[in-house]
Amino acid sequence: QNINIHMPLYILSGGIGINVENDKLGLEQNLLATLSYDFQLPVGKIGILAIGASGGIFQKTLDGSLILTPEGQYEGVTINHNDDLPLPTSEMSELTPTFNAGIYFQTESFEIGLSTVNIQEPVIEGTFFSTTLSRNYFLNAAYQFDLLSSITVHPSFLIKSDFIETQMEASILFKYNDNIFIGGSFRGYNTNTIDALSFIVGLNLSEKITLAYAYDYTLSDISLVSNGSHEIM
Repeated sequence: QNINIHMPLYILSGGIGINVENDKLGLEQNLLATLSYDFQLPVGKIGILAIGASGGIFQKTLDGSLILTPEGQYEGVTINHNDDLPLPTSEMSELTPTFNAGIYFQTESFEIGLSTVNIQEPVIEGTFFSTTLSRNYFLNAAYQFDLLSSITVHPSFLIKSDFIETQMEASILFKYNDNIFIGGSFRGYNTNTIDALSFIVGLNLSEKITLAYAYDYTLSDISLVSNGSHEIM
C-alpha cells in the first residue's frame, strides 16, 4: 500500500508532502513514513527551480513464527525451529531514520529532475537480522508538444541507479483534449536489463480527480513465475 499526500505551502514559497508505504513479502514487512518540503524559486520567465528534502522513519519487521525449517516442530501453538542458526519465533522490529533530497526544473513544455534516497545509507541492526538501505539515484526528464490541435504528446524517461546496477524506463503518453490519455513504456536498455512492457489508459473525471489503469507485461526471466501486474490509480 502507498499513500502520498502533497499540497502547496505558499507562506514558505514551496510545498509539503507526506508519504507512507507498507510492503509485506512473506515473513518480512517494511514500513516507510516520510515528511517532505520543497522550496520553489522562479527562474526569470523561463520556469521554476525546486529544491526539496525529506526525512522519516523506516521500520523492518520479521515474523519468526512464519519461518519453517526442515527439522522444525510446528504443532498447535508450538514453534521450535530446531535449527543450528538462532531463529526468532515471534515478531521482531527495528527502526532507522532515513533522508532524501532532490532538485527539479520545469518550464511550460520541459522538465528534468535529479534525486537521491537513503543519503546516509542507514543500517537496521537487529538481533536476528542486519540490513543496509543503499543510496539510490534517480534522473528523470519529460517533454510536451502538440501533435494536433486536440492531441498532445508526452515522451519521458527515468534512470535509476546505485552505481552498481542501473535500470532505465522510456515512456510516451498521448492526451486528447487534456482529458483522456493512453500510452506505454518500456523498461530496459540492453539484453541484460530488458524487464517489462507497460500499457496505461485513463481519464480526468474532474479538474481534481484522475482515474487510470496500467498493466505490466513481463519480458525478463521473471515471466517464468509471473504473468504481469495490474495497477489502479
